[in-house]
Amino acid sequence: VARADDSVVLVEGNVREGNQHVLLAQQVLQSGQVSREGKRSVPLKSGNYYFHALTEDGLVFLCFAKRERKTSICFNFLAYVKQTFLATFSDEQWRTAIAYSTTFVPFSDTIVAGLK
Repeated sequence: VARADDSVVLVEGNVREGNQHVLLAQQVLQSGQVSREGKRSVPLKSGNYYFHALTEDGLVFLCFAKRERKTSICFNFLAYVKQTFLATFSDEQWRTAIAYSTTFVPFSDTIVAGLK
């Protein structure tokens, strides 16, 4: 979960080992490809993976998935994360937070739980 206007990552959750996808997510965020409102799928250069993005209400919700994964599953997951995030945190909390603020750390477990 990141802010759309400045690409500040607020929280992440993952079940993958390593951090290459985190670095790639930062590149996707900073590229501006996902800053506009709406749904987008951004293929990686290899073509085997995509970042699916749901950008709404000033926030970007990203999902890293294999190309074979149905996009509807990814966007349903992102809608769940968005709904839960906005129900948990106020606008003021996420609009003024620094990157990876401890305020959002417990939400990482919520993201991972949604993946299972």
